[in-house]
Amino acid sequence: MGTSGRNLKSLPINLPHTHLKGSDRYSFNKLANNKRRSLNNLPVMIYHGVNTEHAVLMRINSVQRSVGTNLGNGKLLKGC
Repeated sequence: MGTSGRNLKSLPINLPHTHLKGSDRYSFNKLANNKRRSLNNLPVMIYHGVNTEHAVLMRINSVQRSVGTNLGNGKLLKGC
């Protein structure tokens, strides 16, 4: 086995759990609706490589990332 295999086996098993304990203090149900929606959309934004909900909708409809991000932020509409 290569060196990468040995390095993976040496990692502690509970490593991911130590980082999740900080989020236990926050109640998802107590968040405002817009914050809850943005947290739910975060994986989709990461997948499509954009940073707004409007840009996600445009990426789903096959708009280029740069155009979708600029339209989502309203940058391209200011000149109209």
